[in-house]
Amino acid sequence: MQQLRFNVDAFMQLMKENNLNQSSLARKMGLSRACINRYMNGSRVKPSSKVIDGFSRAFPHHSLTHYFFTQSVTHECHQEEGV
Repeated sequence: MQQLRFNVDAFMQLMKENNLNQSSLARKMGLSRACINRYMNGSRVKPSSKVIDGFSRAFPHHSLTHYFFTQSVTHECHQEEGV
C-alpha cells in the first residue's frame, strides 16, 4: 500500500538536476519558501493539495507517484515475512 508523503530525496534530486534552491523551487510551484522548507526539513510530510497542484503545474512531465507516494513500512515488512 502506498502512503501520500513528500519524498524529500526525490525533490533534492529534482532541485539538483534543475539547478534550483528552495526559494526558486517554491516560486516555480507558486508556494512560499517557508512552505517548501517545512517539507524539506521533515516538519511536514503529507503534502497539501496546493503543493501537489503546484508541482503538477510546474513539472507536468514528472510522475506524481515518484515525488509524493512511498511504500508503507508495514506493507514492506509484511512482504518480507510472506504475509
